Amino acid sequence: MSLSTIPSKHAALFFIILRKNVIFSSFFRRNISILKFNFSHQFREEKKNVPRCPSPSSPSVACFRLTIRGDTSDNAVLCTFDKTYELKQAITSNSLLLAPDLLLPTQIPDGDAENESITVRSVKVFSAIHDYVEARPIQPRLRRIKELLQRRLFSTDGSAAAASAARADDKVTLDSLLNGVQASQAEIVAYLEKIEAFVIDGSWTLLDFDYTTTVLEHVLDLIDENSWSSDCIPLEEVVDTLESIHRREVLRHVCRVFGHLEQDETHFGLNKSRVCRHYGELILRSAGRMHLGEFLECWQQSAPKPMATSLDDLQGLFLIEETNVSKLIEYFSLDQLSENIDERMALLFKKKARWTMSEIKCYVDDLAEDAASLITLISKHSRSYLENGQRYFCLKK
Repeated sequence: MSLSTIPSKHAALFFIILRKNVIFSSFFRRNISILKFNFSHQFREEKKNVPRCPSPSSPSVACFRLTIRGDTSDNAVLCTFDKTYELKQAITSNSLLLAPDLLLPTQIPDGDAENESITVRSVKVFSAIHDYVEARPIQPRLRRIKELLQRRLFSTDGSAAAASAARADDKVTLDSLLNGVQASQAEIVAYLEKIEAFVIDGSWTLLDFDYTTTVLEHVLDLIDENSWSSDCIPLEEVVDTLESIHRREVLRHVCRVFGHLEQDETHFGLNKSRVCRHYGELILRSAGRMHLGEFLECWQQSAPKPMATSLDDLQGLFLIEETNVSKLIEYFSLDQLSENIDERMALLFKKKARWTMSEIKCYVDDLAEDAASLITLISKHSRSYLENGQRYFCLKK
């Protein structure tokens, strides 16, 4: 049995080929080429899926190379250079016929312009596909990177980490992350910067939190000893002075994390908010839970003078519980939450019955692409109400 085909660009007709008979209605010009599709004796219903890619008009996929990423136990995701897409199977009513050596209209020869002719080319159809794989944009799954690097923390003189990183197969490189993490290259690099990872001895790593405190205090003491302005600190002088205690790569990393480099990159200024956040987290980690007033006093005393502390600097690190007597503050890090939105929202409302938008935002921000999708996500898993002019969100029942 034969089915419909496509005329070349030189023909002005519509036709149907059925049982090798050509039926058409309309006049036509010279030199018409027709493709006739016949079902092969080996024809079969294909079980494979055909991917439907994102629109090429999107800036992220205008000029791109597609890569399927994920570990052996993961669902596959499709990645461009800067975006990640989940793959979903879908069924279509418009079946796709697969035929080898198929010519497009622009590839069919025009023939002799002086003589009228009709050329019929036979093409065999070997299979048909009834479903496809659709690529839908998602937030990248990056938590695995931090979990991997936390098993290779760099601390003290780095001897243990250096010995481990010396083995080529144990190094965490960008290539190894691209092979195992479900995210695009741009998203992975941005996340490495966000979690304050750095490269030492050819491997990505994180500084141990307590060791970071030690290095930071040595840098702050040196700044105080030399009476340097906190906005203009000579980077190389800091590195040269302290390299007998800490590695140069570690010192430069700490100066970048807790400061901002000047344009010439020879000087840096302290990021007061980031320094205060570190000391606030240090107290919360050790105390776990304490009275809010006591914490604020202790925090201000531990922060370098004349830096002023603010709870805004600790977003994503604490919860405040109000009792009849006082307010309590508790260490509660974003890292403790699941990447699964349902599990995360369930835990958030288990820890605290109601949230304001400013409180809950920092705990779900990483799951939303923009402000609109953030509001949609929160509204989907909670209900809101007004109380004394303040809007609260609580778990849907």
